[in-house]
Amino acid sequence: MTTTSPPDQSMAGALSIQLRVIVALVLRELVHEFGESKSAVFWVIFKPAFIAAMFYAVAIVTHQLTPQGMPLMAFVVTGWAAYFLFMDSMKDTSGKVRGGSGLLMFPQMTALDIYLAQAIKEWIVNTFVFCLFVIFALIVERSPAPANALQVILSFWSCGLIGSLLGIILSSVARVVPAVDHLSLPIRRMGQFVSGVIVTAADTPTFLLPYMSWNPLFHAIELMREAWWPAYVSPIADAWYLFRCLFFMAATGLILERATRRYLVL
Repeated sequence: MTTTSPPDQSMAGALSIQLRVIVALVLRELVHEFGESKSAVFWVIFKPAFIAAMFYAVAIVTHQLTPQGMPLMAFVVTGWAAYFLFMDSMKDTSGKVRGGSGLLMFPQMTALDIYLAQAIKEWIVNTFVFCLFVIFALIVERSPAPANALQVILSFWSCGLIGSLLGIILSSVARVVPAVDHLSLPIRRMGQFVSGVIVTAADTPTFLLPYMSWNPLFHAIELMREAWWPAYVSPIADAWYLFRCLFFMAATGLILERATRRYLVL
């Protein structure tokens, strides 16, 4: 007669199970994103590349000057690529489990697991696109390499983290007040104008900076540009402020997600 060992009920065992669940969800999302169509990879690259190319062409035609001689492609990459990561992360986490999901029928699954899987998937995809843009800037435009590559990538990832946390907050509130969906529309339409995507903080009118500097995404993009081009000194970039915003957004999002989980309709 053989005996089977009891399941591991420790905290480490529970974390191991949830980690395997999240990894499986990430692989599922990647297969769903790219496994059904061979052209999926092309469209993931084409959309941000097309918009960045349009902005690049407009800047050349209008003889737009970048601050402190920053290479134009580096300016475009640090703006638009970061904003696309923010938007994709917020869109997916805010809409994926809004009306429930069949995956939540499994006892190991929670809405937070699906949120995390979506965020990780978007970080993987957008980081791949970002690296392609950086390589293009280095080879084609002969832009100088980022002076602090680690800070550049951390600032870039923080844009996705801001989007994911904002998506969790909005989706959690929307379980109780569905009309909150309308609050995300101004973010999608006006976000690039108040986040330093098109105009840096150094070129923003001084009287607007005290209001726009409340935006943590603005700080993340400015920190990325400072790390790439040391000659550029942002008047607002504050890593400590960005960290505090991320901390309080994470705490608020986790509390709201847990408190409103009972209102999630399967």
